[in-house]
Amino acid sequence: MAKIVITITRRGPLDGKPHRKAKQCKLQYTVDGHPPSPDTHVHPGDSVIWNFQDSAWAVAFSGQSPFSKCAFGGVGGQADGGKIIKGNHGDQFPYSVVLFDVGSAPTVDDPRIIID
Repeated sequence: MAKIVITITRRGPLDGKPHRKAKQCKLQYTVDGHPPSPDTHVHPGDSVIWNFQDSAWAVAFSGQSPFSKCAFGGVGGQADGGKIIKGNHGDQFPYSVVLFDVGSAPTVDDPRIIID
């Protein structure tokens, strides 16, 4: 069982326009020093922590969550998702990340937790 830290940072300056997915997304995901990827591969029993450097933020699973909770939020800092308690090999859990900044549209992205 590993402790997985997902660090989410911005790519580029805020420009007041909403950003969502693919080429438009201005979020970068780094998982425990691996190359940036929005998908995080985990094993049952792993613990996941999201690390945000700034901004008010929210993480929400729209369907099932692999954790005991389906949403987390705060201002800067970390969110402890806890241990992976649901899912089998190959299951995918899409979720949304939203960063809020005063005077700018929210930055939204839809990464996934994938059970290995």
